[in-house]
Amino acid sequence: MRQKASTADYLKAGAAMLEITPKAGTHLGGSGMGVHRPARSVLDPLYVKALALENKEKRAVIVAFDLVIVADDWANRVRQTAAERFGLDPSGIIVHAIQTHSAPGLGHFMLDPDFPVNLPPEKEYLRGGETSYYAFAAERAIEAIGNALSSLRPVQTGYGRAVCHNL
Repeated sequence: MRQKASTADYLKAGAAMLEITPKAGTHLGGSGMGVHRPARSVLDPLYVKALALENKEKRAVIVAFDLVIVADDWANRVRQTAAERFGLDPSGIIVHAIQTHSAPGLGHFMLDPDFPVNLPPEKEYLRGGETSYYAFAAERAIEAIGNALSSLRPVQTGYGRAVCHNL
């Protein structure tokens, strides 16, 4: 009888998680237009998580930010930087936010970029975030991707199911 190869023979996975909790005073997104909500305290830290997957032909990475949003321009920057730094195909990198409304955003997402208004730096939050936070969070994502790739190990896939009557 012929045995099937296990997924460990052709699938590897690696994961990493780095903290991206903003400094006190950083604008928290998700409050609606025009409301400034600076971070005052931390109940739970925020993280960026990366899951790297590799088979004999391809590598893919899923990046999850504990943020309200990742704007397209910043998602593309993360993809492009990771592609250049680690030799990845940008189309194999998924970047997303969990959409918590108690965190900053990554990139301006309020007011159209072509909206004709010159905002002073202290009013930048009206565009949905603060540039000073963006580079920090994006670089931590790149670092998490590198850590996930360096931790690739053979894995086996599986599934399970259960019934819980107490919920």
